[in-house]
Amino acid sequence: MSRGSIITYIGPMHSFKTGQLFGVVDAQQYAKNIAETLGIDALFYDILIGKPTKDDRNIANDVVLLHSKSDTVSDLATDFQYFSANSLESALFGCDPKKTKILLDEAQFEVGGDLAATIRDLSEDGFEFHISLLSTNYTGYAFNEQSKDILAYSDEIIFSARAYCLNCNENNPNEPQVASKTLLKDDGKPKEFIEGPFELVGDAGFYAVCRRHHYVPGKDKVRHSNYFEIDDLDVEGTILVVNDTLGVSKDLDYSLSINDITSRLKNGEKKIILSNLENLDEKPEVYARFLDDISSKGYQVVVLGSSLDANNKPDKYLREILPMANKVITTKVGSNGNGLS
Repeated sequence: MSRGSIITYIGPMHSFKTGQLFGVVDAQQYAKNIAETLGIDALFYDILIGKPTKDDRNIANDVVLLHSKSDTVSDLATDFQYFSANSLESALFGCDPKKTKILLDEAQFEVGGDLAATIRDLSEDGFEFHISLLSTNYTGYAFNEQSKDILAYSDEIIFSARAYCLNCNENNPNEPQVASKTLLKDDGKPKEFIEGPFELVGDAGFYAVCRRHHYVPGKDKVRHSNYFEIDDLDVEGTILVVNDTLGVSKDLDYSLSINDITSRLKNGEKKIILSNLENLDEKPEVYARFLDDISSKGYQVVVLGSSLDANNKPDKYLREILPMANKVITTKVGSNGNGLS
């Protein structure tokens, strides 16, 4: 049986991730309308839509809503089935992988068990997954272990760029900056940094902002000491990950330690290229957070490497870095056989 696929949509709050997810429903319904108009008897996918039970914002009388009480998927299609992501395997029992597409919304919320591994195994059986999730929480760091693994197993990661920075829009509405982070305000003020898992269901108090305007009080106390040695460029930085599934970057040795990176930036470099991170002797979470922190100062970071290791398990560095990225490119074997994207 041919393998399926995992396509994941990420971005901050209010960036239309759910809307992009349900674009799969829109596209099928549009095709159906054309087929009916032309009198064509065509076969279409069964679409199953699920989400963790922790998030009930989009459920009303078994109808999935797009974070709204007026805009429903049922206006677009009536032949989808709703299920809980907490019971994914049982929901797909008896389904034909060749005829089924699965949409998972808000997949960052833990459901018990290993959801990422279940998705991986089902995609190996031929199922096609479309997933939306918050890759980072309000601190700007990875949401949780589940979201890290889902991203590592994903065949394609699409950053939803439909939200613009609240601060940039207010200060310079003619040059809006795409938001890549989620800011949480408590009583009108940015919420203090809290280490560890943080899950808050709902929309109240969340704002989409760019990296430069993502301020979290108390975050400096957990930043690497080298962070404070680096100048702020006062521009929007980025983290680009090239998910090199073909291994074309193996011959490039850019395995730079935190000290190496710091030295280069202090010497005037504004872009850092990294590869073969498995050769490093750094704590992966600390390393990923350092990359995210320097990108918030305006530096450009490019990471080359495969999200899966030789044993087809999430790479220890890439699984930490992927949630921080605001652009991911995956190398694939193309029709001409040369293998890039």
